[in-house]
Amino acid sequence: MVFIHGGAFKWGSGNNKVYHGEHLAKFGDVVVVDTDYRIGLLGYLYTGDDDNDAHGNFGLQDQRLALQWVKQNIRNFGGDPEKVILFGQSAGAQSTYAHMMSRRSEGLFRGVIVESAPFALPYRTKGEALIIASKVKEMARCEVGDVMECLRSKSAEEINDIQEKLTFRITGTKIDEYFEPIGPVLDGNDVSSQPMTAAAKGYFQKIPIMLGTVSEEGRLFVYGVWKLKLTKTEYELAIDGLHPGHSEAINKLYPPKPDENDFRDSLSLIVTDSLFLCPTMNASINMVQNGDVNVFAYLFDHATVEHGGWGKDSFCEGHVCHAEELGFLFGNHLAGNPTPDEVILSETLMIYWTNFAHSLDPNIGKYSPAMTWPAFRPNSTHILHFQTPQNNILGNYRKEYCDVWDKIGYDQVYR
Repeated sequence: MVFIHGGAFKWGSGNNKVYHGEHLAKFGDVVVVDTDYRIGLLGYLYTGDDDNDAHGNFGLQDQRLALQWVKQNIRNFGGDPEKVILFGQSAGAQSTYAHMMSRRSEGLFRGVIVESAPFALPYRTKGEALIIASKVKEMARCEVGDVMECLRSKSAEEINDIQEKLTFRITGTKIDEYFEPIGPVLDGNDVSSQPMTAAAKGYFQKIPIMLGTVSEEGRLFVYGVWKLKLTKTEYELAIDGLHPGHSEAINKLYPPKPDENDFRDSLSLIVTDSLFLCPTMNASINMVQNGDVNVFAYLFDHATVEHGGWGKDSFCEGHVCHAEELGFLFGNHLAGNPTPDEVILSETLMIYWTNFAHSLDPNIGKYSPAMTWPAFRPNSTHILHFQTPQNNILGNYRKEYCDVWDKIGYDQVYR
């Protein structure tokens, strides 16, 4: 099981203690491989297509090289090179899906698990990436002479400083640039299609997939941007800025509460539905229809009981924020002292994930789960609802909301 960490293509490391694979490996009789890859400007800066340019998508290429290494060497660690599963969360989930879309990555894995991918967040075009590159050159004072030689003369610390300033300057003009100030570029090689387009047109490897979201995906991002209360006027301006031409339909779908004086929760719900949940459901339907593949969809809906695991992001305490499932999946509970119900929930995730690694079916493997996870079907859209004290199956979850977002459309929602 090869894991790709998240972090908006800008932060993070496979060495983060929440990703340590000891518990998952021992519990499910699998080999867990954590990967690192180039992130930020060093991993995704695109300056052009000339031989001397930075071509972007280096992070994706690093991940592919790791997969090739696993294919060639994992037998020496007790693994089976014919039974490689690729899984990731957030930017790692986007990366996982990018490899699923890529012919260059064919044959390196036989199934994927995509956790909390913002499917509606489009990759940058080359033109958009060049705008970022021009800002980088300006901040690095590399606008004349041999620009690439100038950029390559900068230290990693200098590049990081530029990256931080760049992010701050861009944030606020387009919300997706806060989510991912730097990331994959549509280069026609490593990335040839937008995520939702690929699902709709069948541009992906026809292999089994597990995918899903947590119930409050948007909270981490909205509260991360707006540190203070969001007024009604600011909320309406945000809606109009995020979804031009659709404000009336969105306000009708998410009417303000009469006593509401802080609209961050309302905006968080909109981001959850429009960026994560509904496009994931839409992509699942399309993958079943266009790929005839087994799709298993889920919703993770449990907030850690004991507080203390979110650090400075205290607004996520008691909420099911983006990345909430990871401590349960890997059995590394950062807040400590899980309740008995949480121990069961953690073991349940490990059962389904490692069963899928063994058999490509989360219901078949070393352990028999207490509940059968039904395959996703376009007409029933059954998803497994992870919660305590007991999981259940949801049908047509938030369909009335997703129907509206399907009409509004995705790939260009945040452009």
